[in-house]
Amino acid sequence: MTNSFGVPGISVKEFANKIADDDNILLLDIREEQEFLLANLDGAVPLIEYMPLSQFDPSAMPDYLSNALGSPDQELVIMCHHGIRSAQFIYWLQAQGYENLLNLDGGIAAWAEEIDPKVGRY
Repeated sequence: MTNSFGVPGISVKEFANKIADDDNILLLDIREEQEFLLANLDGAVPLIEYMPLSQFDPSAMPDYLSNALGSPDQELVIMCHHGIRSAQFIYWLQAQGYENLLNLDGGIAAWAEEIDPKVGRY
């Protein structure tokens, strides 16, 4: 699925099936710390460990990216609350040379609604 930013996306149902079959996918959660504490997915790497998105500094980001993401060809799904900030972030990452990226369409809100209500909603 493609969104208004033109970046590739994956539905939460497709993603749930994908992670059941492949454990080599990195899930990067770009929400703020308060959001992450309210609801999160097991195994997600929070960007807040490296740099909160609200403090995004494109000049410093490449150093953080190498720590958080590994190589540019790493398969990566990026999520936020509803999938808008993550789509914007993917758009920026693509300009930095990252290619194997998917936006988690609907974000954690869709995950809680369609896959696992125990994750929590806010």
